[in-house]
Order: sequence, then C-alpha cells, then structure tokens
Amino acid sequence: MNSKDIWKDSFGFDFPSLSAVPHISNSSKEIKKNSVFFALQGTKSHGCQFIHEAFTKGAAFVVTDKMPENINSENIFLVPDLEKKILNFLVQYYSIDITKIKFFGITGTNGKTSVAYLCYQLYKKTGNPSAYMGTLGFISDEYQSTPKETTPDIFSLFKHLASLNNIEGLGLFLELSSHGLHQERLNMLDYEKVCIANIGSDHLDYHQTQEDYERSKLSILDLSQRSIPLVNYDVLEVMKKHKIKGYEMQTFSDMQEKGDFLFRILPGEIDSYDVEISELEKSKSIKFNTNLFPKFNITNLCTAIVILKNNLIKLNINKEIQNIALPKGRNTVFKSTSKHVIIDFAHNDAAMKNILASYKEKYKDIWVLFGCGGDRDRPKRSRMYKTAQIYASKIFFTSDNSRNEDFVSIKKDALPSDLPDSTSIIEDREEAIESAVLSLPKDIPLLILGRGHEEFLDIKNKIIAHSDISSVKRPGAYPVIPSSVSIRTTIASRL
Repeated sequence: MNSKDIWKDSFGFDFPSLSAVPHISNSSKEIKKNSVFFALQGTKSHGCQFIHEAFTKGAAFVVTDKMPENINSENIFLVPDLEKKILNFLVQYYSIDITKIKFFGITGTNGKTSVAYLCYQLYKKTGNPSAYMGTLGFISDEYQSTPKETTPDIFSLFKHLASLNNIEGLGLFLELSSHGLHQERLNMLDYEKVCIANIGSDHLDYHQTQEDYERSKLSILDLSQRSIPLVNYDVLEVMKKHKIKGYEMQTFSDMQEKGDFLFRILPGEIDSYDVEISELEKSKSIKFNTNLFPKFNITNLCTAIVILKNNLIKLNINKEIQNIALPKGRNTVFKSTSKHVIIDFAHNDAAMKNILASYKEKYKDIWVLFGCGGDRDRPKRSRMYKTAQIYASKIFFTSDNSRNEDFVSIKKDALPSDLPDSTSIIEDREEAIESAVLSLPKDIPLLILGRGHEEFLDIKNKIIAHSDISSVKRPGAYPVIPSSVSIRTTIASRL
C-alpha cells in the first residue's frame, strides 16, 4: 500500500503533496520538518493546544479530532472519532501484523510491574519472543527503551514494535495503569488475557474519588476478548460495591480457599518458602520451594504463572522457573558484613505496609527512608508516615518527586506537629541516603522506599539525575545480592 492509500484507507482523504510516508508523532516536542502531528487528548490537555508549536517546528500537516481556536490552516485535517481510527492507520504505517502478537494486560494498585515483568521472563522460556512495556520502559532481548510513563499511548507502542525484528508469536506484557485505562490509551488492542492483581487506593489527585479510581481499574474487564479475565478474589468486593455483574472470570487468592486458584505460601527451609498453586476445581497443583522475599513477591510470581497457564503447558515449570528475577528496584538488596540496605519502589501506604511488615517479621528492628510526591494525592502523605511509624524505629523523611510543590508544604501534610526524635528530616534525598546508610547499625536493615529503579527526580518541575541505587553504593559500596527467584523443586504436576 502506497503512502496516499494509507491515509485514504484510514481517514477517508488524501494528503496533498505527500510522495512518501512522513515522520509522525502525537507529541509536539518530537515534531521536525515535514512531520505529521496528531493532535489528540493527552493526560492533562488536548494536543490542539500545541498545533501552533508543531507548525513552527516544521509540521506539514495536522490531524486532529478537535479544531484549535485562532488557527486557520488548510493543512489541519479534522477527523471525527480519530482515536478509533488510529490503530488501523498505525498497523499500515509500520507494516505490523498485530494478529501475530499476543497482548497481555495487567493492572493493580501494587505489584503490576513485578507481575508483568515476571510474565515477560516466563514467556521467553517457551521459545517465543517476549517483551514488556510499563514502568520500566520497553524491554525485549533485542531492544530496550527508557521509561516515560507506566502506560504509554498507542503511538509509543508501535514505535517500539517497529524496532523489533521478529514479532511472530510475540508475547507483549503491558502494565495498564488507572490513568491509561481511564484515557483508553491501549483499549483498542485485542488482549489474550487481562489480570487485576489487586485494587487499593492511589492517584486520587487525578481520579478525585476512590470510586472513580476503582472504576478505572475495573474497566480492564471489558478488554479481555480471547479468554476470561484473571482477578484477585478480593476484587470481587470492589465489584459488588459498584454493582458490577455478568462477567465470567477466574479468581485467585493467597488467603482463603475460595475462587479458582489458591496460592499456599508456607515457611520452608532457612530463608525459603514452600509454595503450592492449586487449581481447586480440577484438583491440579504445582509445588516448589523459593527464597523469593517478601511473600507478596511470591504471590506476584504465582499470579504470573496462572496468567500464562495455557502458554506454559509444554514446559517443565519447576525447572524453567528457576533464576527468574524481580525487576530492578523491587526488593533490591545491598549487603555487607556491617550494612544491610533494601531499595523498593513502594510509594503508597499499602505498598509500604506490605514490605515493612514483611521485614519486621524477620528482624527485631528496621529503619525506613521515604518521601511523598508533590502535586499528588495529599491525603496519603500522613498515612505513609503513620505506616512508617508502626514498623520502623528510625525514620528519615526526605524529598521525592516534589514537582511544582514546595517541600515545606509536603512535609506539613505528612508529618505531625509533635515530631518524635526518631524522625529525621533531610530534604536532599542523596544527602538523606548517605546520612542513613552511614549511621545504620550493623544488625538493622534500612529500607529506602519510593524511587526503586528510577534515575531521576522531578524537583520544582526540573528533572535532575538521581538514583537511590547509585546513592547507596556511593557511601558504602555494598555488593548487590540479586533479587532473583531461586526455586528447588519438590513435587510437580502441570496446571
């Protein structure tokens, strides 16, 4: 199909003076000479606000579903229902046969990154190409990108797919955030399987209400065309609250013998757990032993196995599951003879509770370092500090992504007026990490929470380089203990 046919087939008109397929983008920042700018609804604003900027940078044409004010140009093409027509256009533009790709969508307040990343690794063991896209960026064996947002839009997705040499049988594991689901960024894809790992509370700055946040998460149920969704059994209560009925689904639980799959996680040998995944109605199970920690990461692993149950039939799960790694910045451990530091992405009170409670069970005493994001979800700040108080004997409060908000304002929301001596406030995050690590007693672990794998901070809307991992290495140079799954098989039968 030639270049004019692509436009005609997708949008119903011919672009004049286009002898070749031009550069395209839905970001005005990426526009260059002779580009076509797609002005669409973004996270905070509509792209029609940036049409003038796009033309200034050399855009040849603009395609939009909303005409801008005060700009008259014959090179602006209005396309009704543009969002619904983009997929067909991109398929032709990049010459990608998406019928050869298996799309998996995973959402959850906590754990979706780990579940999707574990799925990506497990699927590779089937011998088919595998890729992940989400908080960590786009990851495959042949191509990687730096992360921008948890759920990129359809333009970003196709740019990544175009960088792959082989998509035959590709399994692509996508994190679907509440923002992405609400904005329907990737809703037009034909999903092989979707999963809700859990639903808690987060991002109320965007959604305004807990109910809207929950509805956004639950909307993933409408995207599973090829198989029934997999849902945490606890989510059924959220569905009941919203009076959502009529969905066929499979459920899993690590707490009660209800639903379709039960994850039993019991103490095993030293620093290990005995795990059994049971398919209750069919009386099938697999059993293995793992040193993965904390327990919620084992639940994430079990969830990934169940998501891929039909794809892993020909594999010896108990063999292939060994050496599966957690994502960078998820319970990443630094340890020497005198220091013990853990870095994790936990950035809300529920995630903090999960990891702090796990370490408090294992150690008599723990320390924690964290901050709260600016211009976001103010009510959760005090909850995060109260959670830290419950489990940690020493707290270091520092900056996180303050964005355009002043640290003093964030601190006021998070901390009580009668601040105990056990809490230290050090605004500069790198300085705070260095102070915490250097003062850390020998037998007490320090948990540094909130940033995980990320290598930047947004301070007063300026992006500055920062890595918690690099900051930990700098004062102590502690050798990393890889966060990997070490599995010793006990009994096996395939699900």
